[in-house]
Amino acid sequence: MAITEWNGLCRQSLILRTTPNDFVKIVQGKQPLDGKTVLKSLLECRQSLYPPSDPLPPRYLEAIVTSHIASLSDLLVVLISRWNTLCRTDPPHAPSYADTATLQELAVLIISSRLVLDHTQIQKCLLLAARWLSALVKAVGQDNNSPASNFVEPLGSFLATLCATNSGIEILSEKEDDKISRVADAVRQGVEATLGLFPSVSGQLMERLGEVQKHIAMFGDGASSDMQALQFQAGVSELQMAASRAGTVALLQSLLYTARTVDDTVVFNFLAGRHDNDFASMFLDLVFASFLVLKQSKNHGLQQSDHYIRNKLPAILSQISTSSFESFSAEQALIDAWPQLELGTDLLACGQKFVHVCSLHHLLTDEASSNLINDEDLVGSLTKSLLLKDELVSQLTGSPSRAGKLVDEMMNADGNGPSISQALVEVMVAYAHSKETHHLKDLANILLRKPDAINTMALYLRPSYWIAPLCTLLDEWRWDEIHGESQPLYDEFGSILLLILTTKRRLDLTSSELGVKGFVARYLDQEGVEKTVAELSEPSQRHLGDWINALYIAEGLSDDLTTDCSPHDFYTLVPTLIRQSVLAQQTGKLSSEALKGGLEYLLEPFLLPSLVSAMTWAQEHVSIGKALMPIFTKQTGNEIHQTILAMLQSPSNFTFEKLEKTDLQALQQKISAAVTNPATTVSLRYALQVFGAEAVLKCILDVLLQYSGTEDFHFALDLAATLVCVADLRDAVRLKHAELGQLLKKRDTLTAEATVHLYRRVEAYSSVFVVQETNMDIISLPHIDPSDANQEGNQNQEQQMDDIDQVLNESAAMNAMDSGLEGAMDDGMGQGDNMDSFYLQDDNMGLGNLDDLDLDMF
Repeated sequence: MAITEWNGLCRQSLILRTTPNDFVKIVQGKQPLDGKTVLKSLLECRQSLYPPSDPLPPRYLEAIVTSHIASLSDLLVVLISRWNTLCRTDPPHAPSYADTATLQELAVLIISSRLVLDHTQIQKCLLLAARWLSALVKAVGQDNNSPASNFVEPLGSFLATLCATNSGIEILSEKEDDKISRVADAVRQGVEATLGLFPSVSGQLMERLGEVQKHIAMFGDGASSDMQALQFQAGVSELQMAASRAGTVALLQSLLYTARTVDDTVVFNFLAGRHDNDFASMFLDLVFASFLVLKQSKNHGLQQSDHYIRNKLPAILSQISTSSFESFSAEQALIDAWPQLELGTDLLACGQKFVHVCSLHHLLTDEASSNLINDEDLVGSLTKSLLLKDELVSQLTGSPSRAGKLVDEMMNADGNGPSISQALVEVMVAYAHSKETHHLKDLANILLRKPDAINTMALYLRPSYWIAPLCTLLDEWRWDEIHGESQPLYDEFGSILLLILTTKRRLDLTSSELGVKGFVARYLDQEGVEKTVAELSEPSQRHLGDWINALYIAEGLSDDLTTDCSPHDFYTLVPTLIRQSVLAQQTGKLSSEALKGGLEYLLEPFLLPSLVSAMTWAQEHVSIGKALMPIFTKQTGNEIHQTILAMLQSPSNFTFEKLEKTDLQALQQKISAAVTNPATTVSLRYALQVFGAEAVLKCILDVLLQYSGTEDFHFALDLAATLVCVADLRDAVRLKHAELGQLLKKRDTLTAEATVHLYRRVEAYSSVFVVQETNMDIISLPHIDPSDANQEGNQNQEQQMDDIDQVLNESAAMNAMDSGLEGAMDDGMGQGDNMDSFYLQDDNMGLGNLDDLDLDMF
């Protein structure tokens, strides 16, 4: 059949929503059958005719490969051929989403049990991927704006996944066979070239490729223990993926109990990889695990879990349901699962609202939903439809005063939480970009009065989405260009800064996790840190004198004071101002009443954010701070002041997650119990802070040894790998894996085997997380005109051979490859183009030398 006929067949199958199995049967009935042509047609249809989220095209591709109509190396050759076509345009086109997504999906497929690759096929794929990666990196090196940069990340992840397979390890470990050693050399060159792109490449991919590089380099040392370790690994059989309920619970707990964002793609990919795309099992596993987490939740975690179940869970279940093409009824699954949830009266309302929202997502009919809820009054009071984010944005833009009501609705939403959160964030970011600081201040103050709303927003969107633009706004605020009164602008600046600080402390996030930079990053580095007068610059010394005069000598805070001193300078000066004030009082320059009266100015609404660094300084200087705290904590009736006090006086209650104290033995017992009883809560954060990663990893490995040889070992391994990933213990696992030789010398083969299994499973799960990270932040995709589906085929072919063509033809000439690969290269690479590619404390109660006091200021 000609390619046009295959294109028609693929389009028709997609339109009719033919199942993958039936599609394979149809393809096998056509003659002559050319697998690579089918793959080309599928990729063209995926690019031109269907939305990126359509799950059917990738399942067709998988079915073609797993049914051996075409091989994985064939698919790589077709992808490279399509890349070459893109490079022939002037200027070169960026790779399509279909191609980058296909590479990501192939990485997931390799670590699953659905595709078995023999040694030769792995060898071919390693060579193709490595040579292609080298050429892409060369192109990026020649032109930073090259479209090749969009392909490096997914291709590098794919190569790292191939290298982590048993056959991949064997090939990279080969020293005697020169032909196979050339494949390892190609991988080494590709990896080294990609590592040279840092920091353009993600840190996680850098770590994975770094492990590949270390593995290859290890053989040059000729260390016998390393060789023994590699031979031992080759003898450890691969274990089939198993999805434990405890593993799913552990993932959800790591997100909901720490107020991290629950990303649909993260959860979907995590479930799909472990359940081998059994969508019915994925569906039920997520439902039962989510309600288990709800039952175990306390305090902030209970509120977050409740929001998640009523708003986020139905949306993820809808995604799972629509991705299934088998005989799976979401309605029947929910009807069967409902009585098994065994919800008490305290949680029943949450469950009933969950069922109602499921009906809004068309997972249940209204009749089935009403029958399960069994409360007509409740049904009548619930949301009637799902709101659209764009409509909410329009409402907020036209009437900014509606923000307060929307925040209240978000906190009590049944299904509309995501759209309201997205609308609030979109408007907030728009205010930041257009510098509408008055409206931005109002919105920030609404959230500051209700800090629980920050948790809710973080459930749906990463805090960095709104914090980073706010930081940029504060950085770009030019104080020398202000007009009119300055104190209202101080109020606006302070509200924005306080929202950033509150979000950071509320969610216990690092500056990098928040996307904090510039002025805010410098402020956080120095928060609560005072300087001596001598350490201040001349402008800062002048500002300090002006503020001391205004607080303790002049009658009130004039607008000239705040006009002359920007909030950037003031907020970094606060700890020094407090220190100088206390020293003046101690040396008799200020009375206690004068000190109290002056510092009370900081309770003015437009200066409230200064209490953060002032109270931080007071808490770090306990003997003096206890005299200052009554000033700062004076009741004012200001809700934002109460938020600041809650944040600084009771940080363990204000911060989202409370750390449960536990020793290592108790932790190991909890992990062990969770394998068979998923209702057991397991948190590693306290143990990691107190005992360190190595000790915690030993607990996890001891649990694996406990279950070694039992039918529950697969579930123990799944839980262990999940805990390692969510607690970011991957480096500790890799370090332990690198010490296999030492374990074998001690003849501790059981621990060595458990380490190998854990390492493999962690690497596999890491691949799943890498796949979702490359796509999760895509907000919109360009419109694709179906009429342009075949334009690529009309490009001028009469050009010189490019780098990729050269390396592919080199690899085709290698004797290690069979004639089938040569034919694949002839088919896919026949045409060419040129792609030139800190203040020391002393005995004065931590106040420093009294000579540092500038008494002339008082």
